[in-house]
Amino acid sequence: MAEINIPLQHRLSFRQARSVVFVALFVGTLLSLVQVLVDYQNHQKEQNDILTQMLASMTQAASFAAYNFDAPAALQVTEGLVGYKPIVQSQITDDFGRVLAGSSKSDEELAMNLPYALFGENKTITIDLKEQVVFGEYVGQLSIIVNPNLSSESFFDRSIVVFFSGVIRNIILSLILLVVFHATLTRVILEAHAHTLDEETKRIPIPKSHEYDELGALLAAFNQRFDTIEEKNKIIQDANTNLELTVQERTEKLKETIDELEAFCYSISHDLRAPLRSVHGFSSALEEDLRDQISDEQKDMFNRVTGAAERMDTLIQDLLQLSRVFRHELQREQLDLSKISGEVFERISLNTPEDKLDTRVEWHCDANIMAYADPGLVTILMENLLSNAWKYSINGSSVAINVGIMNHGGESILYVRDNGVGFNMKYRDKLFEPFQRLHSPKEFQGTGVGLAIVQRIIKRHEGRIWADSRVGEGTTMYFTLEPPPDHFDIPEDLSLQGPNTGGDNLEETQE
Repeated sequence: MAEINIPLQHRLSFRQARSVVFVALFVGTLLSLVQVLVDYQNHQKEQNDILTQMLASMTQAASFAAYNFDAPAALQVTEGLVGYKPIVQSQITDDFGRVLAGSSKSDEELAMNLPYALFGENKTITIDLKEQVVFGEYVGQLSIIVNPNLSSESFFDRSIVVFFSGVIRNIILSLILLVVFHATLTRVILEAHAHTLDEETKRIPIPKSHEYDELGALLAAFNQRFDTIEEKNKIIQDANTNLELTVQERTEKLKETIDELEAFCYSISHDLRAPLRSVHGFSSALEEDLRDQISDEQKDMFNRVTGAAERMDTLIQDLLQLSRVFRHELQREQLDLSKISGEVFERISLNTPEDKLDTRVEWHCDANIMAYADPGLVTILMENLLSNAWKYSINGSSVAINVGIMNHGGESILYVRDNGVGFNMKYRDKLFEPFQRLHSPKEFQGTGVGLAIVQRIIKRHEGRIWADSRVGEGTTMYFTLEPPPDHFDIPEDLSLQGPNTGGDNLEETQE
């Protein structure tokens, strides 16, 4: 049986036994008080009756002694009276007021008695003595001092027995009830708890002794609920099985459709290049042959045709590259991202327009930036990021492009930073959508596919990419090439420090 670690004072059997004992103790104490009160009254009445009988029997002897002025007889009477516990002192006087005899208890006898005063203070009783034979004339007086508390020892003994017997009775009752409640209630609950912990148990057995009581009804309700849960679980399992089959079937169909679509896009893009090159080539040749025979307006038309063909060719190249990113099999290896970035930047900077050759260029790349990624895809990634950084910075008075790495929350975060024109962050949700541009084509050439390619490369590496930018101050692209730690999260107000910067506000745009 599985052990439930519940302290004794919190056990149900203990609490029930405790409640019963408290009630029994209260009722028992109340009844004991009633019993003691009745005993008190009976004891007081009994002592008064004994005292009355004793005085009645001694009055005649005291009268005879006083009538005859018999001091020794009077002394016997007073000593006999003092011998009775409640009487502290007795005295006989004659009709002239002279003391014939007197007796009292010693201090030692008084000290041996309990110093309680439940039955009142000392009281003096005086009885006139009369001649009992002929005329019944007054012959003297009998005086006694009575302390009713001196005879209360037996009363206190009985009271103590009553109270202590009640306490002992309650202790024994609590132990018996604790055992009974444990056997009839707690043990059944513990066994039911053990059955619920057993994964193979589907129903809780109901003891025969509890089939028709409240505990049996409770266990029956649990069993009914277990049956309902089991039935619903079976329905859910069947639904999950059917759902998994449906999802698997649709996933396979979707994969086939995507593969067909990618193959179609690749084929169409590839097939479009041949006629497009023909259009571009024949247009250029025709313009060259008719150079001296056409007007300036016609030359402008030829330039528009060749320019549109070049833009179309660039778009087809981007689509082919996007398709290759999807179809490329990911093969990770340890890469020197610093070296790749330097080679890519060198190729890009060679295409500087003649009117921008005097522009001051500041290039910085952290040394030994290592990454575990696919070399082909990472090269495409850096080509697109650095091309954007160069394109949006070259029209300024100077170009400053930084590539670096930083650590945050146990994760290595790479970044590409430029001092270009930047963009308004309220449009950041469109940043990685294909064919979405945040600048006019007249200002900057491009197809709007570059960052979409970058995002798909990042996704294939299970990383994330986001941007931080300010209009006229440049843009920083942050990205990772590995899955993030489980605890890592990027709050919108997080600031990370990079080289040559005072810190940028990082905002995750879109994964």
